[in-house]
Amino acid sequence: MPFLSILLDPYSGFNHPIFIPSHIGLEVGFMEKMMKKRFAGKVALVTGGSRGIGAGVVRRLASEGAAVAFTYAASEAKAQELIREVEASGGKTVGFKADSASAEDLQKAVKQTVSTLGSLDIFVSNAGI
Repeated sequence: MPFLSILLDPYSGFNHPIFIPSHIGLEVGFMEKMMKKRFAGKVALVTGGSRGIGAGVVRRLASEGAAVAFTYAASEAKAQELIREVEASGGKTVGFKADSASAEDLQKAVKQTVSTLGSLDIFVSNAGI
């Protein structure tokens, strides 16, 4: 079909094609480019974000435009590795050592996030206690 562009929706879970008339001027990959930055200008804090699911959440939020702070309990090396990875991909991230079982540490992490990144729009409570 020469008059149709086919876009695959990467967020559908089964990648069904979306047909867009080519005269609209949308190139293949347009939807993905638009969706990638849906958190542009937002600031997120992810507890327990240095490894596992938390690190995946940090990567995803950063890839979609958010500046992301995360907490880690013990593994500073993993935290620094994640920071380097996200920044190499063009994202912005920072890690704070905090015990997620401590209300005081979490309050400090929120204050550090706002102080470092300017605000806090998204909070992901991921750390196991």
